[in-house]
Amino acid sequence: MREKERTTKLTQEIRGAFEENLVFIATANKEGVPNVAPKGSTQVVDEETLMFIDVFGKKTISNIQQNPKIAAAVASRNKEKASGYQVKGTARIVKEGPLFDKAVNICRKKGFPDPNCVVVIKVEEVYALAPGANAGRKIC
Repeated sequence: MREKERTTKLTQEIRGAFEENLVFIATANKEGVPNVAPKGSTQVVDEETLMFIDVFGKKTISNIQQNPKIAAAVASRNKEKASGYQVKGTARIVKEGPLFDKAVNICRKKGFPDPNCVVVIKVEEVYALAPGANAGRKIC
């Protein structure tokens, strides 16, 4: 029997944080060696899914091919209201279809090379990263 895929819904506030800030993506290879990379192309696909465009196809993609578990973190440096979130989930690499076509159009409009792929993240857990009593708490 297959284990049911877990997903969680991203609130409007969480979606906004991921769309408006630089996102850091954490992966690990099959031996557990970690890698963190900034991704300025992160977008919200829907309430349960994030994506980012990959142009270079190096360590992040290699790690996902070996181990699809992924984390993404974003934080605001707003002094009046610091906030941040970490999502954990499962990644898949997409090299064709509507999301890939969208990525090609985005890259061409910005004068970037065509993408190697799009990484789609199915969000399974969300944690608070803001300072204070709720820091590190699972919020959905």
